[in-house]
Amino acid sequence: AGNITFVNETFMRISGYSREELIGHNHRILKSSVQGHEFWDAMWKTISSGYVWKGVVCNRAKDGSHYWVDAQISPFFGASGEIEKYVSIRTDITAHKRALDELEIAKSLKAATDALQLRRFYLRATLDNLPFQFWLKDAQGRYLAVNQVFADACGYASPDDVTGKNDLELWPLAQAVKYQTIDAEVL
Repeated sequence: AGNITFVNETFMRISGYSREELIGHNHRILKSSVQGHEFWDAMWKTISSGYVWKGVVCNRAKDGSHYWVDAQISPFFGASGEIEKYVSIRTDITAHKRALDELEIAKSLKAATDALQLRRFYLRATLDNLPFQFWLKDAQGRYLAVNQVFADACGYASPDDVTGKNDLELWPLAQAVKYQTIDAEVL
């Protein structure tokens, strides 16, 4: 059961296999690991009970890549009333599936970006409402974040104007060297 008896040009093109590599072989050569045993068990239970099965299947092409098909598998009955064979009609939906996946990724990315922007807004609001100077530097001494009180002390209108700068860009030389010395002791 499950051996391939007929293929068309489209099937060969999509799968990457030749007619000779497909005819007489089990469909398992196309099986990807995307769908689990439960998926295939349900499909076999449906068609072996004499019913038509419809679903979306992820197959593995000869080169190892995945392709998606919208499949309908129908049992065909012989004169005795027993299932004689199964016929599968499949439509390549790989481009559609990839577009949907990209859309989901884009939605997830937008949600993550929105959440990050909201967190940044709350962080900015918190920092700017501190009554004292706040700053955060990286290991190279560049300011990653400062609050408005710190920006005012440096003579800048906005904390964003300070971000990315180092002490030598903000303070007189003697004061900058002092701050760099303190940073080196802390690190």
